[in-house]
Amino acid sequence: MLASVWILLLSTALYDVVAARDVPILAARDSEGPSPSLSYDPNTSKYCSWWVDITSTPSCSVILENNFISLQEFIRWNPSITADCGNLVTGKSYCVETTGEPPASTITTSKSSTTTSTNPVTSTSSTKISKTTSSQTTTTTGSPNGIETPTPTQPSIASNCDKFYLVKQGDTCEAIGTTQGITLAQFLAWNPSAGSSCTGLWADAYACVSIIGHEATTTTTTTAGNGIATPTPIQPSMVSNCDSFYKVKSGDTCATIASSHGISVSQITTWNPAVGSSCTTLWLDYYICISIVGHTPTTTSPGNGIATPTPTQSGMTPNCKTFHLVKSGESCATIASQYHITVAQFVSWNPASGGTSCTGLWANTYACVAIL
Repeated sequence: MLASVWILLLSTALYDVVAARDVPILAARDSEGPSPSLSYDPNTSKYCSWWVDITSTPSCSVILENNFISLQEFIRWNPSITADCGNLVTGKSYCVETTGEPPASTITTSKSSTTTSTNPVTSTSSTKISKTTSSQTTTTTGSPNGIETPTPTQPSIASNCDKFYLVKQGDTCEAIGTTQGITLAQFLAWNPSAGSSCTGLWADAYACVSIIGHEATTTTTTTAGNGIATPTPIQPSMVSNCDSFYKVKSGDTCATIASSHGISVSQITTWNPAVGSSCTTLWLDYYICISIVGHTPTTTSPGNGIATPTPTQSGMTPNCKTFHLVKSGESCATIASQYHITVAQFVSWNPASGGTSCTGLWANTYACVAIL
């Protein structure tokens, strides 16, 4: 009987040894902070509280199963891991648990189209943040450089950061850089976890917007010494000699803004190149330039106070008060119907349109659709 027991125990032990050969060796330990025993990606989440040290052929599925985490969490905490859980390296440590990590926000991307966006844009291709996190209490922590760091922060920020910005819903890396007087490259270098395309930017978490020794670019005046204050936020790449600004409202287009300020669409796109040649990236609640030093908008006639956009067709009535930018495919009849006027009225106010046949109507020019 005793001999049978010993044989059973010996068989069980041999089975365990053989089975273990097929499973990667993963030595996990409680590191009490970011102090793994092996080398690791410096961009690993700063909130990591439990590490796994890979000492043999790595298996992603085993790591996830043994630590009760999802692939998305594993990738978020270890930025070097690819979407298919590739790039696992033997002899490295990886984060498998975090403590105190702020909830990640949901990222939505709006593309240039007629689709309505929930972000502050009329039409844009920029990536925005949709906040899904609850309100958090901001605290500060001491730092070896003597500068208090608020929390929570983005997963990875520069260690010598001396100025912080709380990311809000709707912010983009580019917009934050513009308002803080830094370049997009600087923002991404100081906040590497945001990613080169800014898809890793978290709402309700602090980002670094300055480091020790950095001097931010002033945005209080358009150019040194001209004395004209520039409001913020503005769209990127706006001309430096702007002397009049307009805050974009919902429903605005370059055409309607140009019409109401006595300028042309081409002037808007020239002074605000970020809106694009076809005006598809006009941002809601951002300022654009509508005049530069030395520019004077045109008016219909001296003293009537109504600005006339350009270009217009010759012979347009001088007492026009409302204008329409003619689009390709439109006719005198369709425009007249849109503004509840007769074709006869339209052609009388716009004689170059060619009369009732409307053969002389030009696209991309302004026509009169109401008079004083």
